[in-house]
Amino acid sequence: MTSGLTAHIRHVRAANLCAHGARTWLARYGVNWTKFLDEGVSADFLRDTGDPLALRVVKEVERENIDGRQ
Repeated sequence: MTSGLTAHIRHVRAANLCAHGARTWLARYGVNWTKFLDEGVSADFLRDTGDPLALRVVKEVERENIDGRQ
């Protein structure tokens, strides 16, 4: 359950993804890179893409939420 959770660059890094690659796949889904860096993006949005890379990031968002880290 990711409702209300936001993915940030730290989640991309925690998923062992490079920023350059993340920038490319986020652009594919219409996400502005600068806005992503400043505000993040909805984890629900990422999940809904079904993209395997996005799902790795969502997993990290969920893990952080469960662990209580921020």
